[in-house]
Amino acid sequence: MGTGRVGRDGWVAANWKLRFPFMSCGVYSAGDGRRCSEDRTRRGDRPVWTPRTAWRMVEDLRDQAPIRPVYRPPRSDGVARVRSSAYGSFSPPPHTTGIDRALKTMAIPEATLHTWSHQGSVTASRQTHEAIRRALRRWDDLHDRNYEVYLQGSYKNSTNIRGSSDVDVVAQINDTFYSNKHRLPPDQRAAHERAYGSATYPLADFRRDVLQALRDHFGSNVIVEGNKAIAVRPDTGRLPADVIVCAQYRSYGYFRSLTDRGSIDGMTFWTKDGRQTINYPKPHYDNGVEKNSRCPSSYKASVRIFKHARDAVVDRNWIPATSVPSYFLECFAYNAADWCFSGSWQEVYMEVVNDLQTGDQEQFVSQNGIIPLFGMGYDQWDVNSAQTLVSALWRLWKEW
Repeated sequence: MGTGRVGRDGWVAANWKLRFPFMSCGVYSAGDGRRCSEDRTRRGDRPVWTPRTAWRMVEDLRDQAPIRPVYRPPRSDGVARVRSSAYGSFSPPPHTTGIDRALKTMAIPEATLHTWSHQGSVTASRQTHEAIRRALRRWDDLHDRNYEVYLQGSYKNSTNIRGSSDVDVVAQINDTFYSNKHRLPPDQRAAHERAYGSATYPLADFRRDVLQALRDHFGSNVIVEGNKAIAVRPDTGRLPADVIVCAQYRSYGYFRSLTDRGSIDGMTFWTKDGRQTINYPKPHYDNGVEKNSRCPSSYKASVRIFKHARDAVVDRNWIPATSVPSYFLECFAYNAADWCFSGSWQEVYMEVVNDLQTGDQEQFVSQNGIIPLFGMGYDQWDVNSAQTLVSALWRLWKEW
């Protein structure tokens, strides 16, 4: 290691600059308190100035000369930036020292995390999707209906891992839709009633036709009608599938006329025991694509890493197998700050877990950006399960 030093004028030996290029960007103050040039790092730049870099650098340098580090993490989410109040010492936030200690253990190998980041096969999922589309197209009673068939879940969102099984397929009728019109002001609700008549093809009829079409195409012996979905058992070249039969759902912000309305479109269905589910798979997909583009295409790969990590802690019996569904895990990771998804996979793992542990979980949202992640709803997660998962992920790192 080099023997660079920090002088009273803020000068740093060249070999230190090669290892820590941010030392010339205002990260340090000289011994007399004078600041160097302004910090020019930004979120998303490469290389990225992160808390762990600061702490490692200070550990290497603090015995060389008196310095006054300034902790300037690349965050713009309101987190306070910390400066040292004692001459010659560094006082990072608590999570920084924890991350530094975790880095030194180097528990889960980088190569393992790299393997975990790989996407599973998508060929069979496409074939399964197309087989279901063909089954519905062949059914005469659906020829004149306005419906669509699309993927949702991990195969749609490119977060499937090796061994992912069930393909989630949505069969959505658009001739009939449901909405939150009861929440509109009286005049807008009246305008809505004038604009639309009563549905003539209810969701129950569409479900009946979809069920018959699947039985006719695949055979009744491979079709199982469940409480939430219609299961299609696998066959050669086709994965098992769960077909959600639903109707379009419109969450109105306002409605003045057919051409002057604001809504977010989702889907809704009722389980066989009478419980309504409302979700927004298309905004979920769009938000995931946008976040992945902001995080050098590492967000979705990171979700795949955490799915493997989830499976690893389940295999060790540290958490119940049913406590962390893949949908909630993906939504959980979505709430980590974008800057957490840069650096090595080891760094991403620790930054994401730390950010989720220390974040304001009451403000976490599902990836669709509409439904709060935690709550008592049918499509909401239990905060205790999330906290248990975080503890298990740290334990996995330490005990690998």
